[in-house]
Amino acid sequence: MLKRAGIIFKPARDALSTAREMGEFLDERGVEVVWEKESAARLGEEGVSIGEMKVDLYIVLGGDGMILWACSQGAGHEAPVLGFNFGTTGFLTEAMPGEWRDVLERVLAGEGYVEERTKLKVEVEGEQVGEVLNEAVVAAATPVRMLEMSLKVNGEFVYRLRADGLIVATPTGSTAYSMSAGGPVLDPATPAIVLTPLCPFGSGYRSIVVPDTAEVEVAVEDGKVGGVLVLDGQSTRELDFGAVVRVSLAERRLKLLRLRRDFYRRVREFL
Repeated sequence: MLKRAGIIFKPARDALSTAREMGEFLDERGVEVVWEKESAARLGEEGVSIGEMKVDLYIVLGGDGMILWACSQGAGHEAPVLGFNFGTTGFLTEAMPGEWRDVLERVLAGEGYVEERTKLKVEVEGEQVGEVLNEAVVAAATPVRMLEMSLKVNGEFVYRLRADGLIVATPTGSTAYSMSAGGPVLDPATPAIVLTPLCPFGSGYRSIVVPDTAEVEVAVEDGKVGGVLVLDGQSTRELDFGAVVRVSLAERRLKLLRLRRDFYRRVREFL
């Protein structure tokens, strides 16, 4: 039963007006509304950080990027995320803005199910630096300069490459940056990790799909350009020559509230 709902929305006029109406709608039905602090400030309301919300459901008004940001702040682990697509793509969102009343009525009636998405744990030199829902990217720190890297899977050497970077993606992330770089699209339920080179020098480098039980190791080799690690497009960390990035399956998963099973419809419409 939905008793407390947290609302997070992007800084756009249409999202703001819908969020205000949504808050009133839920309040009238006895659901306590908790506003994310930056969203609350746009409405002149009091709010708290996502990590302090302690809600039964996170409602996000934005695109996939907004959901990634909310998840990086702690949403979706204890309680599921329900996304409304106010962005350009919506693989993680559940519904379009005009559907919000019908969707929330169904949620209040107890409809829907929780879909879990795998995440990846990312370590640099043995120190955990974060978790990703989409991808971890090891890239050249200097634009239009190639980074020299070596790749291992479960300790076995795969190849050494010169490229703009290497993407290590989840099935969720297979429809994001990895796909743009020529990687395959995976069903979100596929137990796999996708490794996709970015503009490699040479024709023999292709995406590789490995089991999600594998440990992926990317080492920055000595060369003319240093590296940078980018997590879900949200945070970055510089990588010195010799730095080793290890990526493996995280214990925590992201929870999404779904009302329909339509991944392949999304593939047809968005791609």
